[in-house]
Amino acid sequence: HQQQMLLNSTESCVLESLRGFVGFHPTLRLLPGPHRIVLRWESVTRNGRVAVISGGGAGHEPAHAGFVGVGMLSAAVSGHVFASPAPSAVLAAVRALAHSGAMGVLLVVKNYAGDRLNFGVAAERARAEGVEVEMVVVADDCATPAIQRRLHRRGLCGTLLVHKVAGALAEQGRPLSEVAREARAAARATVTLAVGLSSCQVPGLALRRWSTPLQAGEMDLGVGIHGEAGAERVALAPARDVVRIMIIRPVGCSAQGRLPLRRGEHVALMVNNLGGTSHLELGVIAREAAEQLGVRGVVVERSYVGTFMTALAMAGVSLTVMRLDHEGIRLHCLDADTNAPSWPRASWTSSSLLSLSSAGRAYGDTCGGGYGGAPVRAAMTEVCEALLALESELNDLDSGSGDGDCGTSHARGARASLHWLRHLRADPRTASATVPGHLLRGLSELLEEDMGGTSGALYSLMLSAAAGALGSAPRPCPADWARAFAAAVRAVRRHGGARPGDRTMLDPLWAAHLELRVLLAGPTVGSNAIEVLARAVDRATAQALATAQMGARAGRAGWARAGEAWGRVDPGARAVEVALRAVSFSLQAQGH
Repeated sequence: HQQQMLLNSTESCVLESLRGFVGFHPTLRLLPGPHRIVLRWESVTRNGRVAVISGGGAGHEPAHAGFVGVGMLSAAVSGHVFASPAPSAVLAAVRALAHSGAMGVLLVVKNYAGDRLNFGVAAERARAEGVEVEMVVVADDCATPAIQRRLHRRGLCGTLLVHKVAGALAEQGRPLSEVAREARAAARATVTLAVGLSSCQVPGLALRRWSTPLQAGEMDLGVGIHGEAGAERVALAPARDVVRIMIIRPVGCSAQGRLPLRRGEHVALMVNNLGGTSHLELGVIAREAAEQLGVRGVVVERSYVGTFMTALAMAGVSLTVMRLDHEGIRLHCLDADTNAPSWPRASWTSSSLLSLSSAGRAYGDTCGGGYGGAPVRAAMTEVCEALLALESELNDLDSGSGDGDCGTSHARGARASLHWLRHLRADPRTASATVPGHLLRGLSELLEEDMGGTSGALYSLMLSAAAGALGSAPRPCPADWARAFAAAVRAVRRHGGARPGDRTMLDPLWAAHLELRVLLAGPTVGSNAIEVLARAVDRATAQALATAQMGARAGRAGWARAGEAWGRVDPGARAVEVALRAVSFSLQAQGH
């Protein structure tokens, strides 16, 4: 059986495709001659910077030509479909860039025998001609056991993240030795696992059939990017179960995990379509991957979803995870500007991913020491009573810069909340009474209606964001609460328009958030979490008091005449500080 394709000729299809691609991307050009080499126009004058070259067989589009551009590859060398380019083609690219003033050339090679040999031969010949050349081999495939020799691990979509790191450093003018060192470190910190639902067809050949054809209800785990069968035949399962396997295998803290990740570590995630997967499926897979990494306590700083490195029209996806370094080098490189046509222009950040963890701890991970519905209801009751006692003080503080009703609006919200909490106490079996995320969502909706005004909107926003981060977990652990608090604070910062130092409620919130982040480093239970919370409250108190010496740049106080609010603590900041202290007091009193 031969799949129908829209081509003119199987012999010339690769060159025709590259000509079409270059023709619609004016930042690229084809190197004249017998080879298939795509250069960026800027490469004609490298101005003493390192050149980065990669490539391989065709059939992986948009890789590799789609990633040629400022801040990524200087050139991509293509062979025929699934065939490594000859050493002469690689050498032609090296010579072209060396003659344009490149101060050394870095070859980034996927770990396939043909690529290693042909790029390696070209590197040796270039060195003999006096060109300084380094070669980095990417072996991010983790379908094979961790104990198996690196020789058997293929280079997959993680290679593109290495391209980005190397290209950004080269663009900064870093020396070849440094670019190569950081590229190797990035390669070691990257793992990929792919799953296939079909094979693929090379132009002019019959459809590739695996030695054991896939049956209905089966999939291949650990496929490569040449239509080859995977390492393991498994039953087709719902997306969440497939993704769980694809996450646990490479990054789980087990003997098989190639890149074991601990809670609190930061990563970049790439969700890649192998060619024949619909956008509908890709969106489901991407969400599941982000959620399940979040459930494991891994912070996804950047996420890229799309079609990046394919196996022609193979149905399947690959997931790539790159551990980010503490120095921030890789994250800075990923964020650096590039005009490479196929590099995604947008990526998720950890703050937007926090709202995705609606599944809570539904995947079975536990971190112990959680806080269920009862202690949370008690803490919220303590907060409401503290705010009621603060009504006059808040009104007085507000009279210097606002309309003097800050205490009144807080008291109104506190009374409505107490009434609702008493109702829950009378019927403790409801989801709102037992599940903290549901409890916060209920309070969010209540305050939006009953508290009203700007304060009501901000508190509703915070509680809604925190509820989304907690999901349906019955007993979120301290790290979960820290993530929920971070989601709440970022929501206020994003939608409220204020920044730390603007003399608003955000000042003590941000101070507490900076302290609570330590809980994300790993599972923390008992008194340790309470001690961290106490320190966070102390920092929040100090920052609330500091608002008396800040000039108002946001909120209603920003419209007051100069000097009217000076010397007065911001009432919103004072309310936040008191609320946080009430939570801390309640948890300590309950023995948590």
